[in-house]
Amino acid sequence: HGGTTMVIDFACPNKGETLGYGLDLWHKKADGKCSCDYGFHMTIDDWNEGIEGELDDMFAAGITSFKMYLTYPAMMIGDGAVYSALKVRGGIAGVHCENAGVIDARIAELKAAGRAADVSAHPEARPDYLEAEAVARLLRIAEAADAPVVIVHLTNREALDEVAFARARGQRVYVETCPQYLALDD
Repeated sequence: HGGTTMVIDFACPNKGETLGYGLDLWHKKADGKCSCDYGFHMTIDDWNEGIEGELDDMFAAGITSFKMYLTYPAMMIGDGAVYSALKVRGGIAGVHCENAGVIDARIAELKAAGRAADVSAHPEARPDYLEAEAVARLLRIAEAADAPVVIVHLTNREALDEVAFARARGQRVYVETCPQYLALDD
């Protein structure tokens, strides 16, 4: 039906829901309704013994890649949980890297200054060095876990330099970006 032969979508359970529930929900959205082959990539936005215990079932269901967040409080799981998740063998994690705490504080400062609707406030709240800090932190966590990792949506040179430093240390790091980060400035 138009040339697309494969789709990989995020199966996204919410905090407090199991991975199995999220996967079942996404199957209900796709089964019998999709005109091409499809698979799922799983978001891990909660971490506990139950979630960890489900990972073998996810691997058996064909889920081999997971996305985690170092930002967005509703989705982030914290450094210790990221470390624990990376230590589980059988899949690979892609991680969205930003320093949520400092960015949220900067947003509050910009709002207090009456600049919340100012388009230039967005990059001021998220300077390159805060992404680079989060990338460096993730890469040191991955080093401690002795695990490969994917950095998703990398936006700037400083963050890419952190990837180069990790690769020079011998780490397996994969990176993806988005076209707008290659074509646009702040």
